[in-house]
This record gives sequence, structure tokens and C-alpha cells, in this order.
Amino acid sequence: MPDVYREPIEEGREEAETFRPEPLKKEIKKLPIENEILELEKKIVEKRKELEKVKKLEGVVEKIGEKPTTPTAISREEELTEEEKLSLKKIKNLTKEKQLETLEDIALWKGLSPAIKIARALNNAYILDEFHDNLIDKLYKELLSRGKLKE
Repeated sequence: MPDVYREPIEEGREEAETFRPEPLKKEIKKLPIENEILELEKKIVEKRKELEKVKKLEGVVEKIGEKPTTPTAISREEELTEEEKLSLKKIKNLTKEKQLETLEDIALWKGLSPAIKIARALNNAYILDEFHDNLIDKLYKELLSRGKLKE
């Protein structure tokens, strides 16, 4: 006897379809600290890559037999000629105003290059800055008129 409460099976089908739920996909929520950890790990990987590049460069430099030099490694007095060294010794004992005047005179009569070398060799940022300002303010026109600079 057929069951009244059951639906009839379609023809050609031997079994009725059964409901098979798909497995639920749970969205994993990451804690804020986990996000920070992931970001830090990415930064570490980047830093390691940079470090490897630096190590490769150091290896190349060692193979060549040269070591990188820093600007402070070279003494500024070594760059000076004998005449510039004598001028430097004289200028060191002067007051700041006299040092600036002497540097201006050197720039006018011997050229900018020796004056700048001596100013740098003094290792005084104030003197170097003031010398620069004086060159711009006072000496620019004079150097133009003497033909030392071109407009």
C-alpha cells in the first residue's frame, strides 16, 4: 500500500534526492594583534632582503680591496696645498670677523676653490655659513666684474 504522506518517486529515478548541506565556511576573524604580527613579519622579510643586498655589496668591495670611505674619514687638511695650509694656520688664530674678511680676500684674489677649502678645513659651521652669506651678499658683484664668475 502506498504511503499517502510520501511523494511519489519520479519515473526514471531510482532514488530520491537527499539534501546534502555544503560544509559551512567559517570566516576567521583575526585579532588586531595578529594583524600587527603579520605586518611586522612582512617588514622583517623586507629588512632581511635589504641586509642581503648590503652584504653582497660589502663582499664586492672586499674583493676589490677597497673599503668605503666616509667624508669624516678623510682629513680636510690633507686636501690643502702647502700655501693653503699656511693660510689656514694664520686664519685659525684670528677673530671670527677677521677670519671672514681673510676668506673673502682669498676668494677675490686666489679664487673660490682655495677659499672654500680653507673655510671647510676650519671645521666651524658658523664661519662656513657666514662665509657663504658674505659671498652671496657682498662678493657676487665683485666676482662678476672681475670675470671670475659668469652671469
